[in-house]
Amino acid sequence: MKNIEKIDINKISNWDCWNEDQEGVINFDRVKMLELGDIPKYETKYTGKIHLYMSSVNSSAAWYFITYMIYAFGINIKRYTKKYYGQNIKFGTIDKNSQLVLHGNSATSSGSK
Repeated sequence: MKNIEKIDINKISNWDCWNEDQEGVINFDRVKMLELGDIPKYETKYTGKIHLYMSSVNSSAAWYFITYMIYAFGINIKRYTKKYYGQNIKFGTIDKNSQLVLHGNSATSSGSK
């Protein structure tokens, strides 16, 4: 996934959204305010099947989670765009043998092109 880019009036900030708990990252103080304690760094991945259910009312936070799960546990990820009624719609698939099993669909997508 791409880094987060925040545009303020006088500057552009860029950081790795997967490591916001590390000192020096722009959101470090905000993450500390959450008092999450030490965020574990796992050495091995979960090996069981994961069933993820989605619906057309998913919010942006749910989309972010779904995307994380796909990249963490999906195999052979394919992304593509189709044009329907003059609008580009994003789609994606993962291999049927993936550890992740997706059920449903999400009406939310990233702003990337």
